[in-house]
Amino acid sequence: MPLAISFVGAAVIWRNIFAGGGIEPQEAINGVTPSYQIGLLKALLGHTPEYNEPLYNLKFWGNFYLMWIMVWIKTGFAMVIFSAALRGVPQETVEAAIIDGANPRQLFFRVKLPQIFSTVVVVWTYLVTDVLKVFDIPYALSANDDDKLLLATMMEAAMNTWSIGGNNVDNLFAAIAVMLMLTVIPHMIFLGWRIRREQKQLEH
Repeated sequence: MPLAISFVGAAVIWRNIFAGGGIEPQEAINGVTPSYQIGLLKALLGHTPEYNEPLYNLKFWGNFYLMWIMVWIKTGFAMVIFSAALRGVPQETVEAAIIDGANPRQLFFRVKLPQIFSTVVVVWTYLVTDVLKVFDIPYALSANDDDKLLLATMMEAAMNTWSIGGNNVDNLFAAIAVMLMLTVIPHMIFLGWRIRREQKQLEH
């Protein structure tokens, strides 16, 4: 289900969970009608309305709350792929390891995991590429502090809020695009190397 939800939808769901705590109304400020907090996590922790800063706005620790949203979205995808890969592991190798006295931990790390390592690499490469281009989650949460800027949100900030004139904006966009490319290339090279090595092993 989380995978079927858009990034913006997931961000809105978790914004309500990570929002300011308590169930009592805030005091009216400059005539603005008091609003009730809807931060489920802070309410469960027993925080009062005075601690009304959203958890994702916290310095340093706020990054982990943003990461959790992405983990929540992508965990189902990874589980489906890994489950299919594990079902493809030959049962003969598993039975042979059990006969040799392998415990469940050894059975997973020494028998099953090496046989699905290519799947792990593919999923890892896909998720890293997906994370590098994330824009919706921090943008929907307005978590655009300097310590939370991703490359995509940095491009948006440069276009709308940073005071740089002339062709500097275009140069910055190009620099960020090059950074994205340089970050993705090592993963692509490693994936290609793994595929070629497996093909050579099959040929021999």
